Amino acid sequence: MFEDFSADQRLELGSHTFEAPEMIEFATQWDPQPFHIDPEAAKQSIFGGLIASGWHTNVWLMRFMVDTFLSPEGSLGSPGLDEIRWPLPVRVGDTIRYDFEVLSTVRSRSKPDRGIVHQQFTGTNQHGEVVMSVKGMGMFRCRYGGSIDHVVMLDAVIAAHRQLLTLIDNLDDPTARSRSRLPGWTVGHLLSHIAGNADGQANLLEGRPQYLSMAARDESIEAGAGRTARELVEAVTAALGRFEQVAASASNTVWAGRTEHMRGLVDTAAIPFHRLRESQVHTADLGLDGFSALDWLTTYTDAEWLATVGKLGERLPHDTAVRLVVTDSTRDTVKVGPDGLSPVEVRATKRELLAWMLGRDGAPAWPVLTPW
Repeated sequence: MFEDFSADQRLELGSHTFEAPEMIEFATQWDPQPFHIDPEAAKQSIFGGLIASGWHTNVWLMRFMVDTFLSPEGSLGSPGLDEIRWPLPVRVGDTIRYDFEVLSTVRSRSKPDRGIVHQQFTGTNQHGEVVMSVKGMGMFRCRYGGSIDHVVMLDAVIAAHRQLLTLIDNLDDPTARSRSRLPGWTVGHLLSHIAGNADGQANLLEGRPQYLSMAARDESIEAGAGRTARELVEAVTAALGRFEQVAASASNTVWAGRTEHMRGLVDTAAIPFHRLRESQVHTADLGLDGFSALDWLTTYTDAEWLATVGKLGERLPHDTAVRLVVTDSTRDTVKVGPDGLSPVEVRATKRELLAWMLGRDGAPAWPVLTPW
């Protein structure tokens, strides 16, 4: 799958020893030049002996690719190959080791169910000499398609809601009036927004507008922020429960449709991801009991990574590229930004990197992003 590849990932695919009968058989059918099919004629050639067809060496590369990483579930074919090179001949008895390196990965913006993996392949003989190389592009299916799996997301939504409700269960009035991590908002403002947003997303599932208007949304947040702690907790509990109930009763026809989200027209099946995002991010924004991005659910961080990294290039400063080095994952390291630029290394855990990309935290040396 696309998510299993990351820049600079390396893999030894396998080795094959080329013997004369196989070399002659292949070339007789596909590349019948004298130095491939006739040992005596080959001795008189510039090679001084029988050599394998370059295409024969590529065929074995293809075989090893299928055997090691081109799964029927993930592989969607290839747009093509570049820079096929055969710098040295492959002779009778040579053993060629095939290696694979990921140069870069790019998720498709127009077709977010797939991504392109740019690859470098090399074949090296028993003397350590490179005898073939080729650059390729592979299309791979993403684990989460254009609409992230709503069933998986709904399970995570329930878990995220429980995190939030546990955190605010003993909320008192002074804490409700205290500052949240969002500038200008108290904990009360944020809880009022969380309740209104959950109700709004339930409205979408029922085919109604999320809010009457953005102005009405803002007025509701301000009016609700002054409620007592117990009233705020009750409002949040009721709104989260309503969303869960509406989502559980939604038909397959509803999930297969589209709806007018406040961010624009979206697949209805994407709404649970938006609910999960709202719950996880704003639970950390409350600033209560040390809950932070480090406590976000893995299902959320994996889905958010796919959604957010793909748009990071649009938010970087002009003429800036970054290399995201994920210290707690070996497969998610990625370069983002224009080709040809030396990237700024941004190194942290996946959750810390996401917090930065979502406008919450970040080290002083990291690039300043445009608003999320």
